[in-house]
Amino acid sequence: MQEVLDELRAGGLALVYSTNLVGRELVVTEEPAADDPSGIARSILEPHSLVLQEVGGSLVVVRRTGSPRSV
Repeated sequence: MQEVLDELRAGGLALVYSTNLVGRELVVTEEPAADDPSGIARSILEPHSLVLQEVGGSLVVVRRTGSPRSV
């Protein structure tokens, strides 16, 4: 999971996550159907009850499901 998120970030997605929340034990469980970086991130995070939250208009942060303003 961390490797995929890091690749998306290297590709230009302004993404921030905590390694405490997205630990090394989390794995991508399904091939994402989306082809855009945000969609890929949402697809791989959702099975782990994680979402993207927009912060400041251009930055997205990984949060647990139920956080306000999920993207």
